[in-house]
Amino acid sequence: MMVSIWSNEQAAREVYLRPFEMAVEQGKADATMVGWDYIGTKWSGEQGWVNTIMRDEWGFKGMALTDSFGADGRGFMNANNALQGGVDAMLSTYGDGDNVVKDKSSATSVKWLRNASKHILYTTVNSGAYDANSDAQKTPAWKTAMIIVDVITAILAIGFEVVIVRRYLKRKKEGTTTSAE
Repeated sequence: MMVSIWSNEQAAREVYLRPFEMAVEQGKADATMVGWDYIGTKWSGEQGWVNTIMRDEWGFKGMALTDSFGADGRGFMNANNALQGGVDAMLSTYGDGDNVVKDKSSATSVKWLRNASKHILYTTVNSGAYDANSDAQKTPAWKTAMIIVDVITAILAIGFEVVIVRRYLKRKKEGTTTSAE
C-alpha cells in the first residue's frame, strides 16, 4: 500500500526533517505536501507534525495538502484526522465517505476548517499571483499582440458581415421592386 517509516524523534529531527526545516526557515516555503506514508503506525497526515513541528517550531504559515486523498479502498486517510493533524487541503475526486468532515456543525470541526481556510488564503494572497511586481501580473507581449489581432479580426468579420447583409437586402429589395412593376 505505501511505505512505513520507523524512526525515533531524534533521528527524525536530525536527519529526515532537516531538509523540510531548511525549506521553511531559509526558503520561506508557503506550501507543503503531506506524504502518503505511515510514520510508525499512523498516516503522516494524522501525526500532527504540521502543527507542532512545522507551524509551532519552524514558523510555517502556509498550507499543507495531501496527495491523492480518497476513498480508494485503502481506508487510511480521514478528513477529520487530516484537519486535526494540520492538513489544510485534500486532493480528492470523491465527495463522500472519509473524504469529508463528518460533523460540520461541531465547534471542533469548525475550528479546524477555519484554520485550514486561513492557511489556504494566506498562501494564495502571498503567492506571486498577487505581487504587483511579479511576472505573473504582467501580460506577455505576445499575448497582447494576439488579443489585438483577435479584436481586429472580429471587427473585420463583423464589418464584412454587415456589408454582405446590406448587399443581400439591397438586391432583394431591387428584385422585389422590379417584379412588382
